[in-house]
Parts: sequence; C-alpha cells; structure tokens
Amino acid sequence: MKKLGFVIYILAFGASLHAQVDANLRLNKDTLWLGSPDTLWLELDQDRNLTVLWPLLGDSLGPHLEILSKTPLDTLATNDSNTLRYRQGLQVVSYDSGAWVLPTIPFQYLDKQDTTFAVFPEKSIVVLAPAVDLSKDIRGIEGVLNPGYHWLEWFPWLLLSLGILALSFFAIRWLVLKKPKQQELPVPIQVEEVLNPFEEALATLERIRNRADWKQGKVKAYYSDLVDLMRRYTERCYGVEVSEMTSAEWLSWWQRAGLAKQDGGKLKQLLQLADMVKFAKQNPTDKEHLWMAETIHAWLLILEKEKQASSNQDSEEKE
Repeated sequence: MKKLGFVIYILAFGASLHAQVDANLRLNKDTLWLGSPDTLWLELDQDRNLTVLWPLLGDSLGPHLEILSKTPLDTLATNDSNTLRYRQGLQVVSYDSGAWVLPTIPFQYLDKQDTTFAVFPEKSIVVLAPAVDLSKDIRGIEGVLNPGYHWLEWFPWLLLSLGILALSFFAIRWLVLKKPKQQELPVPIQVEEVLNPFEEALATLERIRNRADWKQGKVKAYYSDLVDLMRRYTERCYGVEVSEMTSAEWLSWWQRAGLAKQDGGKLKQLLQLADMVKFAKQNPTDKEHLWMAETIHAWLLILEKEKQASSNQDSEEKE
C-alpha cells in the first residue's frame, strides 16, 4: 500500500507540473545537413501566476551542435487566457554527421516564493552528410580558361562614358551661364529605435554577460555596470531619480514604495554584494559573478510581471 501511495503521489506531482509549465524543443526540419544552419525553437507554455527564469545559453548545445545566433525572447498569444507562451529561436549548425541526442536544458520558475527546477526535454537530431560518389576518378585542377571578349560586352561601358560626357557638358554650361544659389540643406533627423525599459535592461544585461569584464580582472567595472543597469531601469519605470542616491537611500525608497515585497529582497542582496566589491575591495568567486547576472535577470522578470499585472488591473477598473 505504501508503494502504491508513492506512485500515485509521483503521478499527481507530474500532472501538476505539466499543467504549470510545458517546455518543448522544435526544429524547422526533421534532419540537418552537415554545415547547413537551421532554427531550433525553444517554446514554453506557463500559467500566468508563475515567473519563469529563462535559461541563459552559451555558444553550443552539447558537443555536436553550435549556436550561431539567438532571436529575442517573444511572447505569443494562446487560446487559454490563463496561459502565457514564450518562444526563442536559436540558429544552430552541426559539423558532425550522425544521430545525436541534445542534452536537456535546465531552467527555474517561481511559484509564489518557491523555486522549482525544470528542463527542456532531450531532443534527437540526425545530421546528414552530402553523398559523394567515390567510384569516379579524381580529376586534377584545371587551369584558368580565357573566354575572350565580344564587342557587345563593351557597349554598356560606351553608353556610360557618353552619358558621363553629356552630363559633364550640361553641368559646366549651367555653372557658366547661371550663378548657383546657395541653399541650406536640411539636417537629416536621425530616428533612434526606442526600447521599453524591460527590453533595454535585458539587452544591456546580455552585453555585460558576453563582455564578462571580470574575466579580465575588471571586477569593479563589471559590478558597477550591473548596478547602473538596475538604476536606469528603476528611473525609467518608476520616474524617480536614483542615480545620485546611495544604496541605503535607494533601499529606503524601495521599501517605502512597497517594492521590497515584490522582489523578495533581491535588490538588497544585489546591492550588498556590489558595495562589498566597490568599498571593501572584496573579490567574489566566479560563481558569485554568474549569480549576480542571473539574479538581476530574475529581478527584472519579477518586477515586469508585477507591472503587467498592475496595468491589467487598472484597465479592468477603467472598463
């Protein structure tokens, strides 16, 4: 009876997890050609009351698949209003032919204050090499062939030369007969793409992670850039100037604004570690460097989810 109860508990826990998050890997094609890029899609369906910490991927997925580029993380609509769908595309390529199994991709999600670990499942791929007919003779390298010339090949160049001469003649005549008027040329307006605070923060975080200044001994610069990222996000989202505040003043305002409960005290932990590096000249471990970036990523997701929930509530009250 105890074994039967344990099996029922495991099945119930698995059904509950599936109802909360559903992670999947999908290729555009069933097979890959050797050295030919294709897109691998990471798709995740989750309940709206969860916060998923999207996995931070490196340059490869296992020993046989390299990542060439990544698309931004997209949010897609679903038929279920209680479900959110996230998707990211990875342009991948393999230089080893054969049948391979990609390893699982771990990630975390927050259910209230509990952190649960989950994975994108394993994915089997087949990489095919182009067929080579080994029965044919091996031929040597041919020399460069001289195709010769035909007068028609020069005809377009002749027309171009005549056109240039005609334009030069009329330009000189116009300059001689008519004094040119000085005209003020309009200054071109450069339109910059404006990202929202959340997108800007994620893009900046990705650049800091890839630069990895701490690997070159620039630990203080690495932590200063991360704190500046959080300050700019706070200023753009909440309209308060925190650039000149000390860490204590910033945390005091954060608590008065009621935001400390939302992020679960993560801002305090991040600022304490950054201040230890800046003022106490502490040299954290590599694990703490990575923890800092991952925790800021989680901090941004929590606040952005809270903002969206607040915005939806305001819209419903107006209606």
